[in-house]
Amino acid sequence: MITICLAGLTIFSGCDKESNPNAIAITGINLDVVSHKLFVGTEYTLTATVTPTNATDKNVTWTSNNENVATVVNGIVTAKTVGTATITAKAGNQTATCAITVGLVPADGVLINGVVWATSNVDAPGTFAATPQSTGMLYQWNRMKAYPGTGKISESQWDNTWPVGANTWEKANDPSPAGWRICTYEEQRTLLNTDKVSAVWTTISGIKGTTFTDKTSGNFIFLPAVGYRTSGMVYNDPGSLVDVEVGHYWNGTKAASYEQYLTSFLMFYSASPFFSSVGLRCALSIRSVAEID
Repeated sequence: MITICLAGLTIFSGCDKESNPNAIAITGINLDVVSHKLFVGTEYTLTATVTPTNATDKNVTWTSNNENVATVVNGIVTAKTVGTATITAKAGNQTATCAITVGLVPADGVLINGVVWATSNVDAPGTFAATPQSTGMLYQWNRMKAYPGTGKISESQWDNTWPVGANTWEKANDPSPAGWRICTYEEQRTLLNTDKVSAVWTTISGIKGTTFTDKTSGNFIFLPAVGYRTSGMVYNDPGSLVDVEVGHYWNGTKAASYEQYLTSFLMFYSASPFFSSVGLRCALSIRSVAEID
């Protein structure tokens, strides 16, 4: 503490442990991730945890060592150009860092509300359907085997066992092309943020489906209403194609709130899109998201 006396006026400047013996010092700071990948034009919010929780001053300052690539304000990292940057969070005399890698949105990808989506459904494993209106192929949860998006299949073609045991869609079973992956539940949920995305039931080239449009950029994707192949537990034969004018799209996150044989998926028709649940051995469409190498 520095004390200055001027004409009877006492001014106190600064505050440290010696001047405030009851102050609780910061002993550490951690970030929720130590590395993260972003596409140009996207954001990610870093979360800093300061210890101890009852520290006197838990203020965190943020800096980027390469603001041409990525800037940071109050933990919100914004990707500017391709490259790398290190984000540093400092509290007291403690620091934590996160390595940021920024890549370009691929030519066959569309940025909507912070997520880069493929322009077409997954077709045969490792390929995309020819056009955004094409049905692509259908997949049981966490399996690589593809079923046609139209027509009938024989009972011998259908796998009627339950694909249980995994909480996320495993990379080895992801039919997305190289550089792409099945979306998470949280990524799929960004399409339902009505403040940032508009969803419109429409018909394109004679195919019914829903367009999801970023309200800021105008970027959009079209998801055709393909229907799904049922497990046949109730009325239909296993592998039968049903609800052919309703969209059913997997995400790769097993919903903990459901029993082991069910999980959530994105559903849409003439009404607004929403999440519902379905059996894991049903076969649904996949619309992939891009990942940075």
